[in-house]
Amino acid sequence: MAIVRKVSVLLLAVFLMPVTPIAAAGQKVVVMECAAAGEKQDYDCVVELSDKESGAAVLHAEFRVRAEMPSMAGAHRAEPVVVQEYGQGRYGFRIALKKYGEWAITLDFSKPERDRVVKNMMFSEGHVSLLGRHVQGRKHKKHSIAVMVHDAYVRATAPGQRNAAAYFVLRNNAKSDVRLVSVKSDVAEVAEPHSHVMDEGMMKMRRVEYIDIPAEGETVLQPGGLHIMLMGLVKQLQPGEYVSLEFQFDNGQKQTMRVPVKMIVGMSMTSGHDKKKHKHKHKHD
Repeated sequence: MAIVRKVSVLLLAVFLMPVTPIAAAGQKVVVMECAAAGEKQDYDCVVELSDKESGAAVLHAEFRVRAEMPSMAGAHRAEPVVVQEYGQGRYGFRIALKKYGEWAITLDFSKPERDRVVKNMMFSEGHVSLLGRHVQGRKHKKHSIAVMVHDAYVRATAPGQRNAAAYFVLRNNAKSDVRLVSVKSDVAEVAEPHSHVMDEGMMKMRRVEYIDIPAEGETVLQPGGLHIMLMGLVKQLQPGEYVSLEFQFDNGQKQTMRVPVKMIVGMSMTSGHDKKKHKHKHKHD
Protein backbone atom coordinates (compact mmCIF):
# COMPACT_ATOMS: atom_id res chain seq x y z
CA MET A 1 0.00 0.00 0.00
CA ALA A 2 2.93 2.28 0.80
CA ILE A 3 4.40 1.55 -2.62
CA VAL A 4 1.15 2.59 -4.29
CA ARG A 5 1.18 5.87 -2.34
CA LYS A 6 4.74 6.64 -3.41
CA VAL A 7 3.93 5.96 -7.04
CA SER A 8 0.81 8.13 -6.79
CA VAL A 9 2.80 10.98 -5.27
CA LEU A 10 5.44 10.62 -7.97
CA LEU A 11 2.86 10.72 -10.78
CA LEU A 12 1.16 13.72 -9.20
CA ALA A 13 4.49 15.52 -9.03
CA VAL A 14 5.15 14.81 -12.70
CA PHE A 15 1.76 16.17 -13.77
CA LEU A 16 2.21 19.26 -11.62
CA MET A 17 5.61 20.15 -13.09
CA PRO A 18 5.42 23.50 -14.95
CA VAL A 19 5.34 23.24 -18.73
CA THR A 20 7.26 26.03 -20.46
CA PRO A 21 5.98 26.75 -23.97
CA ILE A 22 9.27 28.47 -24.83
CA ALA A 23 11.41 25.42 -25.49
CA ALA A 24 14.50 27.33 -26.58
CA ALA A 25 13.87 30.95 -25.77
CA GLY A 26 17.54 31.76 -25.35
CA GLN A 27 18.77 30.19 -28.58
CA LYS A 28 17.72 32.88 -31.05
CA VAL A 29 17.34 36.62 -31.28
CA VAL A 30 14.01 37.89 -32.63
CA VAL A 31 13.78 41.41 -34.05
CA MET A 32 10.41 42.60 -35.37
CA GLU A 33 9.24 45.84 -36.98
CA CYS A 34 5.83 46.75 -38.37
CA ALA A 35 4.44 49.48 -40.61
CA ALA A 36 0.99 50.49 -41.79
CA ALA A 37 -0.13 48.49 -44.84
CA GLY A 38 -2.49 51.05 -46.36
CA GLU A 39 -5.74 49.66 -45.00
CA LYS A 40 -6.73 51.06 -41.61
CA GLN A 41 -5.36 48.90 -38.78
CA ASP A 42 -3.62 46.52 -41.21
CA TYR A 43 0.12 46.16 -40.69
CA ASP A 44 3.01 44.60 -42.59
CA CYS A 45 5.62 43.14 -40.27
CA VAL A 46 9.15 41.86 -40.84
CA VAL A 47 10.81 39.42 -38.44
CA GLU A 48 14.56 38.86 -38.42
CA LEU A 49 15.83 35.68 -36.74
CA SER A 50 19.44 35.04 -35.79
CA ASP A 51 21.29 32.56 -33.62
CA LYS A 52 22.14 34.08 -30.25
CA GLU A 53 25.63 32.56 -30.04
CA SER A 54 26.89 32.66 -33.63
CA GLY A 55 24.81 35.53 -34.98
CA ALA A 56 24.01 33.47 -38.09
CA ALA A 57 20.62 33.89 -39.74
CA VAL A 58 18.01 31.28 -38.81
CA LEU A 59 16.76 29.75 -42.08
CA HIS A 60 13.64 27.74 -42.93
CA ALA A 61 11.88 28.50 -39.67
CA GLU A 62 8.16 27.79 -39.60
CA PHE A 63 5.80 29.70 -37.32
CA ARG A 64 2.37 31.27 -37.05
CA VAL A 65 1.52 34.65 -35.63
CA ARG A 66 -1.45 35.65 -33.50
CA ALA A 67 -2.31 38.82 -31.62
CA GLU A 68 -4.38 39.72 -28.57
CA MET A 69 -4.98 42.88 -26.54
CA PRO A 70 -3.66 42.16 -23.00
CA SER A 71 -6.05 44.71 -21.48
CA MET A 72 -9.04 42.85 -22.95
CA ALA A 73 -7.93 39.22 -22.94
CA GLY A 74 -10.22 37.12 -25.08
CA ALA A 75 -12.25 40.09 -26.29
CA HIS A 76 -10.00 41.43 -29.02
CA ARG A 77 -7.99 38.95 -31.04
CA ALA A 78 -6.55 39.00 -34.54
CA GLU A 79 -6.93 36.04 -36.88
CA PRO A 80 -3.76 33.87 -36.87
CA VAL A 81 -1.58 34.30 -39.93
CA VAL A 82 1.09 32.15 -41.58
CA VAL A 83 4.51 33.71 -42.02
CA GLN A 84 6.41 33.59 -45.30
CA GLU A 85 10.19 33.34 -45.59
CA TYR A 86 12.03 36.07 -47.49
CA GLY A 87 15.53 34.62 -47.15
CA GLN A 88 18.63 35.52 -45.11
CA GLY A 89 16.75 35.00 -41.85
CA ARG A 90 13.93 37.40 -42.74
CA TYR A 91 10.24 36.56 -42.59
CA GLY A 92 7.14 38.61 -43.26
CA PHE A 93 3.44 38.64 -42.52
CA ARG A 94 0.42 40.92 -42.63
CA ILE A 95 -1.90 41.14 -39.68
CA ALA A 96 -5.27 42.88 -39.35
CA LEU A 97 -5.93 44.43 -35.94
CA LYS A 98 -9.38 45.47 -34.76
CA LYS A 99 -8.45 48.66 -32.95
CA TYR A 100 -5.51 50.79 -31.88
CA GLY A 101 -3.76 50.13 -28.60
CA GLU A 102 -1.35 47.69 -26.98
CA TRP A 103 -1.20 44.26 -28.65
CA ALA A 104 0.71 41.15 -27.63
CA ILE A 105 2.10 39.63 -30.83
CA THR A 106 2.78 35.93 -30.29
CA LEU A 107 5.09 33.94 -32.57
CA ASP A 108 4.51 30.18 -32.25
CA PHE A 109 7.41 28.26 -33.80
CA SER A 110 7.21 24.65 -35.00
CA LYS A 111 10.66 24.66 -36.68
CA PRO A 112 13.60 24.53 -36.11
CA GLU A 113 12.25 23.75 -32.63
CA ARG A 114 9.05 24.33 -30.73
CA ASP A 115 9.25 27.78 -29.27
CA ARG A 116 7.12 30.79 -28.37
CA VAL A 117 8.11 34.44 -28.43
CA VAL A 118 5.82 37.30 -27.37
CA LYS A 119 6.38 40.93 -28.39
CA ASN A 120 4.23 43.63 -26.76
CA MET A 121 3.77 46.50 -29.20
CA MET A 122 1.82 49.74 -29.26
CA PHE A 123 -0.21 50.42 -32.41
CA SER A 124 -1.85 53.78 -32.96
CA GLU A 125 -2.51 56.09 -35.85
CA GLY A 126 0.92 57.20 -37.04
CA HIS A 127 2.83 55.21 -34.39
CA VAL A 128 4.18 51.66 -34.04
CA SER A 129 6.71 50.74 -31.39
CA LEU A 130 7.73 48.13 -28.85
CA LEU A 131 6.08 48.69 -25.48
CA GLY A 132 8.14 51.11 -23.45
CA ARG A 133 9.77 52.66 -26.51
CA HIS A 134 6.77 54.59 -27.80
CA VAL A 135 7.53 58.22 -28.62
CA GLN A 136 4.68 60.65 -29.26
CA GLY A 137 4.76 62.05 -32.80
CA ARG A 138 7.00 59.29 -34.15
CA LYS A 139 5.99 58.11 -37.59
CA HIS A 140 5.58 54.51 -38.67
CA LYS A 141 8.93 52.87 -38.96
CA LYS A 142 9.71 52.05 -42.59
CA HIS A 143 10.87 48.57 -43.47
CA SER A 144 14.39 47.95 -44.68
CA ILE A 145 12.59 45.74 -47.23
CA ALA A 146 10.88 48.13 -49.64
CA VAL A 147 8.66 45.52 -51.31
CA MET A 148 7.04 42.73 -49.33
CA VAL A 149 5.50 39.61 -50.84
CA HIS A 150 2.31 38.28 -49.23
CA ASP A 151 -0.04 35.33 -49.68
CA ALA A 152 2.22 33.63 -52.20
CA TYR A 153 1.44 30.17 -53.57
CA VAL A 154 2.03 28.04 -56.66
CA ARG A 155 -0.71 26.03 -58.34
CA ALA A 156 -0.40 22.25 -58.07
CA THR A 157 0.09 20.31 -61.31
CA ALA A 158 -1.01 17.01 -62.82
CA PRO A 159 1.49 14.26 -63.78
CA GLY A 160 3.35 15.22 -66.95
CA GLN A 161 2.25 18.85 -66.84
CA ARG A 162 5.10 21.15 -67.82
CA ASN A 163 3.76 24.53 -66.70
CA ALA A 164 2.36 26.11 -63.54
CA ALA A 165 1.53 29.56 -62.23
CA ALA A 166 2.52 31.52 -59.12
CA TYR A 167 0.30 34.10 -57.43
CA PHE A 168 0.98 36.62 -54.67
CA VAL A 169 0.48 40.19 -53.46
CA LEU A 170 3.26 42.77 -53.78
CA ARG A 171 3.21 45.57 -51.19
CA ASN A 172 5.45 48.59 -51.83
CA ASN A 173 6.38 50.42 -48.60
CA ALA A 174 8.56 52.96 -50.41
CA LYS A 175 7.51 56.44 -51.48
CA SER A 176 8.42 55.76 -55.12
CA ASP A 177 7.21 53.19 -57.65
CA VAL A 178 9.11 49.90 -57.87
CA ARG A 179 9.13 47.28 -60.64
CA LEU A 180 9.41 43.53 -60.38
CA VAL A 181 11.78 42.81 -63.28
CA SER A 182 12.53 39.10 -63.00
CA VAL A 183 11.66 35.90 -61.17
CA LYS A 184 13.57 32.61 -60.92
CA SER A 185 12.51 29.25 -59.48
CA ASP A 186 14.25 26.03 -58.55
CA VAL A 187 11.47 23.96 -60.16
CA ALA A 188 11.21 25.64 -63.58
CA GLU A 189 13.54 26.33 -66.47
CA VAL A 190 11.86 29.70 -67.11
CA ALA A 191 9.77 32.05 -64.96
CA GLU A 192 8.02 34.97 -66.66
CA PRO A 193 5.46 37.61 -65.66
CA HIS A 194 2.23 37.24 -67.66
CA SER A 195 -1.14 38.91 -67.89
CA HIS A 196 -4.56 38.16 -69.37
CA VAL A 197 -6.03 40.58 -71.92
CA MET A 198 -9.21 40.62 -73.97
CA ASP A 199 -8.36 40.43 -77.69
CA GLU A 200 -11.15 40.36 -80.30
CA GLY A 201 -13.58 38.96 -77.80
CA MET A 202 -11.21 36.27 -76.56
CA MET A 203 -9.21 36.14 -73.34
CA LYS A 204 -5.54 35.65 -74.19
CA MET A 205 -2.38 35.48 -72.13
CA ARG A 206 0.61 37.67 -72.88
CA ARG A 207 4.04 38.04 -71.43
CA VAL A 208 4.88 41.41 -69.86
CA GLU A 209 8.36 42.79 -69.36
CA TYR A 210 7.84 43.85 -65.75
CA ILE A 211 5.21 44.37 -63.06
CA ASP A 212 4.74 47.81 -61.50
CA ILE A 213 4.07 48.26 -57.79
CA PRO A 214 2.87 51.80 -57.00
CA ALA A 215 4.42 53.82 -54.19
CA GLU A 216 2.86 52.84 -50.84
CA GLY A 217 0.43 50.62 -52.75
CA GLU A 218 -0.16 47.04 -53.83
CA THR A 219 -0.22 44.93 -56.98
CA VAL A 220 -2.18 41.67 -56.83
CA LEU A 221 -1.23 38.63 -58.91
CA GLN A 222 -4.20 36.27 -59.11
CA PRO A 223 -5.91 33.72 -61.40
CA GLY A 224 -7.33 35.43 -64.46
CA GLY A 225 -4.96 38.40 -64.12
CA LEU A 226 -1.28 39.04 -63.57
CA HIS A 227 0.73 35.99 -62.57
CA ILE A 228 4.17 34.40 -62.85
CA MET A 229 4.29 31.59 -65.40
CA LEU A 230 6.61 28.72 -64.45
CA MET A 231 7.56 26.87 -67.62
CA GLY A 232 9.62 23.72 -68.12
CA LEU A 233 8.88 22.19 -64.73
CA VAL A 234 11.46 19.71 -63.52
CA LYS A 235 8.91 17.74 -61.51
CA GLN A 236 5.23 17.47 -60.63
CA LEU A 237 4.13 20.03 -58.04
CA GLN A 238 1.99 18.44 -55.34
CA PRO A 239 -0.06 20.18 -52.62
CA GLY A 240 1.86 20.58 -49.38
CA GLU A 241 5.25 20.93 -51.04
CA TYR A 242 7.33 24.10 -51.12
CA VAL A 243 9.20 25.68 -54.03
CA SER A 244 11.72 28.49 -54.10
CA LEU A 245 11.03 31.80 -55.85
CA GLU A 246 13.67 34.52 -56.25
CA PHE A 247 12.43 38.06 -56.92
CA GLN A 248 14.51 40.85 -58.48
CA PHE A 249 13.30 44.47 -58.33
CA ASP A 250 14.56 47.51 -60.22
CA ASN A 251 15.60 49.23 -56.97
CA GLY A 252 18.26 46.56 -56.46
CA GLN A 253 16.25 44.57 -53.93
CA LYS A 254 16.50 40.81 -54.31
CA GLN A 255 14.81 38.26 -52.09
CA THR A 256 14.20 34.54 -52.10
CA MET A 257 11.29 32.86 -50.38
CA ARG A 258 9.80 29.39 -49.99
CA VAL A 259 6.29 29.25 -51.40
CA PRO A 260 3.67 26.54 -50.72
CA VAL A 261 2.06 24.50 -53.50
CA LYS A 262 -1.74 24.56 -53.34
CA MET A 263 -4.67 23.04 -55.19
CA ILE A 264 -7.00 25.73 -56.49
CA VAL A 265 -10.56 24.66 -55.69
CA GLY A 266 -12.85 24.64 -58.71
CA MET A 267 -10.02 24.94 -61.23
CA SER A 268 -8.49 22.04 -63.13
CA MET A 269 -4.75 21.62 -62.81
CA THR A 270 -4.56 21.38 -66.61
CA SER A 271 -7.02 24.15 -67.40
CA GLY A 272 -6.34 27.09 -69.70
CA HIS A 273 -2.77 28.10 -70.33
CA ASP A 274 -1.33 25.60 -67.89
CA LYS A 275 -1.62 22.80 -70.40
CA LYS A 276 1.49 20.98 -71.49
CA LYS A 277 1.67 22.87 -74.78
CA HIS A 278 1.90 26.45 -73.73
CA LYS A 279 1.25 29.13 -76.34
CA HIS A 280 1.04 32.85 -75.84
CA LYS A 281 1.77 36.19 -77.45
CA HIS A 282 4.64 38.31 -76.23
CA LYS A 283 4.13 41.99 -75.66
CA HIS A 284 7.17 44.23 -75.81
CA ASP A 285 7.32 47.93 -75.05
